Amino acid sequence: MTPRLLYLDDNPSNVKLMRMLLSLRAEVLLSVARDGAEGLSLALAEPLDLVLVDLHLPDMRGDEVVRRLKAEERTSGVPCVIMSAETDETVIRDAMSTGAVAFIPKPFDVEELLSTIEELLPGFVSHKSS
Repeated sequence: MTPRLLYLDDNPSNVKLMRMLLSLRAEVLLSVARDGAEGLSLALAEPLDLVLVDLHLPDMRGDEVVRRLKAEERTSGVPCVIMSAETDETVIRDAMSTGAVAFIPKPFDVEELLSTIEELLPGFVSHKSS
């Protein structure tokens, strides 16, 4: 069964990069939300295996999205990864305290991102580029 991943990011360039990266390097069904409300709606509408969320979204912070997902019975067990260019220790600690299982700094390292996804996403297959 192909794993399902939800990516929340309002930056069109980041969304395009993630789509391209995952389509070229992995077997995964990717859903994209451009803000927290849309992401929460998608997360509750379809079963997910992993959520990647930018810390800074237009309508709410990514750590608030994670907090809400963890409070919902249906999504409480879905691993969430927070991504941000803001890498201050306090920011990372606060983000992780919401229930996120990992923090990936932006701009992200492709191999680090794929490795994190492989660890967290059952059935994810990364095709190493040659």
